[in-house]
Amino acid sequence: MTSHVTKDEVVAKGRWVSARMIHYVGPDQIERTWEGFARTGHGEPGREADGAFIVAIIKRTGQKPALILERQFRPPVGTPVIQLSAGLADMHESASAAAVRELYEETGYRGVVVREIDQHSDPDTENSF
Repeated sequence: MTSHVTKDEVVAKGRWVSARMIHYVGPDQIERTWEGFARTGHGEPGREADGAFIVAIIKRTGQKPALILERQFRPPVGTPVIQLSAGLADMHESASAAAVRELYEETGYRGVVVREIDQHSDPDTENSF
């Protein structure tokens, strides 16, 4: 028998995420519990993507390409952090469209999507992609 989820329960729900207790049977057939988060609205009809992380590189004539990072206060750590631009996708918005919009909202730069890479934010703790 293979590993499988036996129960996925929401233990707290907010506007953007819900906390979950995921009960599952591992490859050794022992029952376990995993704590995680889920994006609210994940997988609902009309939602093409949960959000986007943006790796923005600015290219200027005669200069080396530069990675665009931003400094933003993050309440979970209680301090500003240096990070890639990122944000949630609106309903009916693709990850690419969300990336271009979020880059402009957060940095003032207008960009174009050169390549899109599917990735989960942190598959150990959440379901967003």
